[in-house]
Amino acid sequence: MRRIALALLLVGAGLAGEEGPAPLFDGATLDAFEVVGAAGAFTVRDGTIHCSGTPAGYLRTKRSFREFVLTFEWRYERPEGLDDEMKFLGNSGYLLFIEKDEIWPRSSESQRMNRDVARIIPIKATAKFHTYPEAREKARRPVGEWNTMEIRCEGGVIIAAVNGVPVSIVTGYEPREGPIGFQSEGAPLAWRNLVVHDLSGRDE
Repeated sequence: MRRIALALLLVGAGLAGEEGPAPLFDGATLDAFEVVGAAGAFTVRDGTIHCSGTPAGYLRTKRSFREFVLTFEWRYERPEGLDDEMKFLGNSGYLLFIEKDEIWPRSSESQRMNRDVARIIPIKATAKFHTYPEAREKARRPVGEWNTMEIRCEGGVIIAAVNGVPVSIVTGYEPREGPIGFQSEGAPLAWRNLVVHDLSGRDE
């Protein structure tokens, strides 16, 4: 538990990055990814990945990862007339360690549903997790604004942070290696500045 507490402090203080970051997205193409079950949902404009939200599926990395820090920015399109953030039902997620391509694959999902952002849940998998809802409410910005997500997987622990604030921590997760997926699941949204720090020490 002391190691977990220290990890949370490091993320909250912005110290979770390692040397040698690499762009996961080149700003112009989706060459580093495969589209699964969501033909036409993902496009690139002005250095940003746009997702229409339909059909359901995901954009996944061609590479597999084991231990890493993934950082990126995201925002949903704000519906006209939205007057209550909690009424916004925008949904998506990040699939960690995809075992095989299907809708939806065995993996650990970091939620992108706006009301539940950064909660990590197992899909056909196993994990022990804890979420800090009050931290999420303070960290999350209004619908339509850019937010930053950081997902760190190292030493059997996953930590998801929103705008520098730890929101979820997971241990005991399986599988522990595989591609990373970005979901198309019903709401238009965008991502930019995708950077991955590979902590596994492998040359790929």
